[in-house]
Amino acid sequence: MDLPYLLLEWFVVNALWKGGPRRRSETGSPEPLYPEAERRRVLRSALECGADVEIVYVAVGSGEETLRVVSPEYLWQARAGHWLLTGHDHLRGARRTFRVGSMRRASALDLPSEAPPAPMP
Repeated sequence: MDLPYLLLEWFVVNALWKGGPRRRSETGSPEPLYPEAERRRVLRSALECGADVEIVYVAVGSGEETLRVVSPEYLWQARAGHWLLTGHDHLRGARRTFRVGSMRRASALDLPSEAPPAPMP
């Protein structure tokens, strides 16, 4: 392998794994250049520590935004390439799957998850 390829690979891996470089928003606060990667990082860390997450989700059909509290169970990538979060949605009281790209915001809550146990497949 040549050096430019290795540098490009290093940059891409670091940008996607660590949430990517940041830019300044209109308010002057740092904002990720790769918001979906940042949301995946938050969701992955919440899964690891067993915390609930609060998401602002935009419905695909209607475009309606809702605030949800979810107890994450799985973070996975579909064959089409988009990332999905499956977990217990406290608003609906049932297991739901959310597309990470349709989330406006994701933040881990300090409280441990109190979702009902997932049924065994």
